This record gives sequence, structure tokens and C-alpha cells, in this order.
Amino acid sequence: MYKVEVGKIIAYLAPHFDVEVIGPPEGFEIIKPVALSSLATGTVSFNSTDYISNSMCLIPNAVLICSRSAEIEGSDSVKTTLLRVDNPRLAFGKLVNCFFVPQPEAGVHTTSIVDRSSIIGNNVSIGPNVVIGPNCQIGDSSVIGANVVLERNITIGQNCRIGSGSNLGQPGFGIEQEDDGTNYQLPHIGGVVLEDDVTIGSLCAIAGGTINPTYICKNVRIDDKVFIAHNVYVGAGSLIIASAEVSGSVHIGEGCWIGPNSSLMNKIRIGDRSLVGLGAVVTKSCIENVILVGSPARVLKLRYQE
Repeated sequence: MYKVEVGKIIAYLAPHFDVEVIGPPEGFEIIKPVALSSLATGTVSFNSTDYISNSMCLIPNAVLICSRSAEIEGSDSVKTTLLRVDNPRLAFGKLVNCFFVPQPEAGVHTTSIVDRSSIIGNNVSIGPNVVIGPNCQIGDSSVIGANVVLERNITIGQNCRIGSGSNLGQPGFGIEQEDDGTNYQLPHIGGVVLEDDVTIGSLCAIAGGTINPTYICKNVRIDDKVFIAHNVYVGAGSLIIASAEVSGSVHIGEGCWIGPNSSLMNKIRIGDRSLVGLGAVVTKSCIENVILVGSPARVLKLRYQE
């Protein structure tokens, strides 16, 4: 069981979120995070709405992270420790990750295989049954889940996470036909590069580049069961959601959102901060800051009004 003194929670959040504290700032412990409906003594939760009811304020030895702009009913008799911040959900998520999520132990599991030519950084965790092929490099504090395969020529930055069962660097589907119609698989030697702070979900496949690497920039998040073909470029901060398919040589800009079950045709470009909707089939390039929907996809409107 976890036990975290409330003062420690406040001290952790304060530098990041400019916390305003209402109610008791010390003197009790939190044992677990809960959903808002289960807030009780010894627990912590969050509320992103603009209203905090009187009943939420009368729970002793509990912590509620709430919006700085929220109206607090019965604010003169608060027993709950209220932590007012600009982004309650983010603050709660960081708190839970810091104090209530077990962190993987550094080291290589005994069932895993690492090629002698590969380099493993400091504080890296490599789970069971992982295979790391030749000329791979894994940056400090990265986590490689169970049953991951890094084929060859894979560079992973610092603080990256690769979910269980994913494969990085398998040859892309580059085919040429000989004169007699025989299909010839082109070699792929480019590998894959992940910059720092990239997360890859479970059961993903990211194909190696033909000559240059398939390239994933910093702070990208890729959900489970995503396929990314050879020579793709994904810009910083973009999100690719479950079961999306990104065809070869696609260029995705910065800050994009690629929706679930969407498909992107090879060689197109998605402009910065654009959003591809659920199940969209994108066959043409688009400019920045648009929302694409449908099959074939069309521009619906601007994503952000500027």
C-alpha cells in the first residue's frame, strides 16, 4: 500500500502548477487515487468542472485537485484539502505517475537477447523476451516492454517507451517487378530513429527506412496497433491513435492528430497541427491547421481559429 503525506504532494505539484491550497495543508496521508465519485478519507481525485459542491468540501483527510476558476460552495467550512490549479487533469496524472505507479527496474531481463554491437544507456529497462539486433542504440531511462523486437539500425532517444509486442525496423514493403513479373523485395537498411520522449504503444509495427531512417521526432505519442511504413517522418508532438495506418514516405507535420482507423496514402504531406478524423482515408496532401474527414478525406474546417 502506498502512503504519501499531503505536504509531499503539495511540494511536488507547487513548482509545476502554481498551486493554491484551500483547507488543511498537512497532517494526514493519502493511500490511493480514486475517481471523483469515490473521493473519501485517505484518497485523492480531481474535478475539472467550474463548480465544487459542498459535499466535496466536507471530506476530511482527502485531497481534491480542482480548477483555479471553480466556484466553491460552502468555502467557509472546507474540510477537504483543495488544490487549485489551471489544469487539474494534468496535475492529477503527474501526481499519480510520481507516487502511485510502480516504475520498472533498470536492467536487461534474463530471457532477452542483445546483440554485441548494440549500446544500452543508463537506467534502461528491457523486459522479458526482447530481441535487440545489430547496431541499435537505446538512450538513458528508456523502457522496452516484453516481446519487443528491434531488428537492426534502431536509434532510441532518452526517456522513450516501447509497448509490449511491438516491432521496429522490419523491412518495409518496397517491391519492384522484374521483366518476367517476379516480385523483388528491395533491401531496407535505413532503420528507425526515435528522438527523446517518444512513446510507442503495444503491438505496433514501424518499418525501417529504405536508405534513410523512418524518423519519429520528440514528444510523439503512438497508440496501440499502429502501422507506420518505411521512410515516414512524424513531426514533434504529434499523436497517432489506435489502428491508424501511415503509408510509405508520408510526412506528418508537428502537433498533428491522426485519428483511429485512419489511412494515409503514400507520399502525402499532412501540414502542422492538422487533424485527421476517425476512419478518414487521406489521399491528398493538406495544408496546416485543418480538419480532414471522410473517404476520400476532405477539408471540413480549420482546426484552430486564429
